[in-house]
Amino acid sequence: MPLVTGDRILLSTDAAGRTAATALPRADGSQPLVQTRRSGKDLYVCPEGAVEALATGRADEGSSTSPASSGRATTTRTPRSCR
Repeated sequence: MPLVTGDRILLSTDAAGRTAATALPRADGSQPLVQTRRSGKDLYVCPEGAVEALATGRADEGSSTSPASSGRATTTRTPRSCR
């Protein structure tokens, strides 16, 4: 699943139904840094490159995180904990 920064995240769900996110290496081999937060069954992934843009208002809350709920990935608001 691609993030707004272009970084890619691999989502997986364990036998208990918990979703996990793994940041995949970039094309140049570097490893992106992400923050994850849970809210209920949703797992929010906030790329490091978006944190500063959110804090300074250069990105809005709808553009930078992706929740994964029961294996589904969609785009939604950034939880305040990602700021």
